Amino acid sequence: MGRGLVAQAGFTDVYFKGIPVIEDEKCPEGELYMLNTDTFELALFTTLPDSTPIMMASAPIEGQYDKNFNLKDTGFHRSPTLMPYDQYGAITHLFFAGQMYCIQPKYNGFFT
Repeated sequence: MGRGLVAQAGFTDVYFKGIPVIEDEKCPEGELYMLNTDTFELALFTTLPDSTPIMMASAPIEGQYDKNFNLKDTGFHRSPTLMPYDQYGAITHLFFAGQMYCIQPKYNGFFT
């Protein structure tokens, strides 16, 4: 019933204003970040110079799910195929073009 004794002090979880506090080994000591993941969005760039967008779609299904067959932009692009000299192979570069941003910064916080 819980995760066990996390702090080795008789309690299993720490809550701050009803939100569980989750530890992360990459977070500096003495700092507390409060992130509301509902306020983050990812904008995808649909065009990059000298590249082709990689589109994805679901499999065609007969019935009510066939509307999911629309091609969707994933944010990934590929460069034209390059042929190196004196080698049997091909080179294609893969790019991701997107920007993650916060639409409501006031719902996120930072404490020291």
